[in-house]
Amino acid sequence: MSWFRGGRLARFVACFTAASSAGQGLNVAKPIPNCSKLQYYPGYLPEDESLIRQFATETAMVNEAWIIDGFGVKTLRECVPFADSSEFNKSALQFPLPDDGFHAEGIEYVALLDAVSNFAPSGRFCMAELGAGWGPWLAMAGVIFRRMGVQEVHLVGVEASKARFELMQRHMAVNGLLGGSGLTCRLEQAAIWHTGEMVSFPVDDLEDLGAAATPLTMAVGSQDYRGRQTEFECVPAMTLQQLFAESETCDFLHIDVQGVEFELLASSSKWWSENVKAILVATHSRELEGKIIRLFSDEGWLLRREKPCRFTNERLQGGSVSATYCDGAQYWVHPSVANRIG
Repeated sequence: MSWFRGGRLARFVACFTAASSAGQGLNVAKPIPNCSKLQYYPGYLPEDESLIRQFATETAMVNEAWIIDGFGVKTLRECVPFADSSEFNKSALQFPLPDDGFHAEGIEYVALLDAVSNFAPSGRFCMAELGAGWGPWLAMAGVIFRRMGVQEVHLVGVEASKARFELMQRHMAVNGLLGGSGLTCRLEQAAIWHTGEMVSFPVDDLEDLGAAATPLTMAVGSQDYRGRQTEFECVPAMTLQQLFAESETCDFLHIDVQGVEFELLASSSKWWSENVKAILVATHSRELEGKIIRLFSDEGWLLRREKPCRFTNERLQGGSVSATYCDGAQYWVHPSVANRIG
């Protein structure tokens, strides 16, 4: 889920500000004075603040080589070249509501931690991050599971960019998550796609978080879906069924594949409706949001948290996806667990 798609992230301020919690030094989401509740849409609920506090027990740190957030995840600066020093705020890193200041909004943290708190106590947890970038959510889950003492952990990451895939390998290694007792980590350099074939993917630009796979017919030197001139290379693609064994279960899927989420999910609905407990899906246009809501609703899933994307009217002529400057997110849970987790 990227802010200001295609480059450096900037802190988006709509109708709320990040205010310090007196005596605690924590960032707490509060609406600006006299802000109507209709204009305040954080994508999480007030009670989610306690969920974040439950897991954000480490001390955030920032130096020239790396950052450590409140969950204890160590991120090398080279993994996030789109962010400069001014965007690393220790209060936001410690407590990422309404956002972490440089990468993601609170809804993504809440979704992962909600899944962890509800499903990890069983002693086993399987998670996949698709369109993983440098694997921030995989690493966060792995670090938390290690601290919780979860006995069996399976982490799966898929990323199409060769350079960013190598960063994901480093990121997982720095956090001690490439394998070990009770831990398996499977990383795939590929595009997650609705068919298993070769696809085109933009040549690496590590400051661009909005790159997306396209059919192989995309000509070299063509424009991408945002109208940007770019070079493309061929990369292998995988379906969800190819990534997982037919009967393998997954507790939490994090999907951010820049606009092909609906095709991916629609082509594999039988598998995830039977084998996945919770899904966080990034959204990149209002049309996409509506299609995904209908798809999950038809399967009986519960929309647990949601935040719409934001777009500019000035670029709508190029299509609703290219007009989006801040991605949205939807967090869904399987009907069999919806009542149990409340």
